[in-house]
Amino acid sequence: MLKRHAQFLQSLLFLFDLALISACWIAAYYIRFVGEWVPVEKGVPPLEIYIYLLVPILFVWGISFRHLIYIGLGGWAPIWPRFSTLL
Repeated sequence: MLKRHAQFLQSLLFLFDLALISACWIAAYYIRFVGEWVPVEKGVPPLEIYIYLLVPILFVWGISFRHLIYIGLGGWAPIWPRFSTLL
C-alpha cells in the first residue's frame, strides 16, 4: 500500500518537473523575443520551432530524471553505487 502511494507521488513529481521545464522554456522564449529587455536584431523566430524543440528536451530530461534522480524516494543514496562503477 505504501509503495503504491510512493509510486504515485514519484510520478506526480516527475510530471510536475516536466511541466515546469516546459513552462520555463516557453517563458524564456517570451522573455527573449517578446519582452523589450533584449533587443532583437534579426527578427523573431516563430513559436512553433520552440514547441518542436521542446519535445527532445523533455525526452532527454525525462530520461535523466527517471534514471538518475528518481531512483526511489530515498534520495541520492542509490545513485552513488552506479557512479562508482563508472570510475
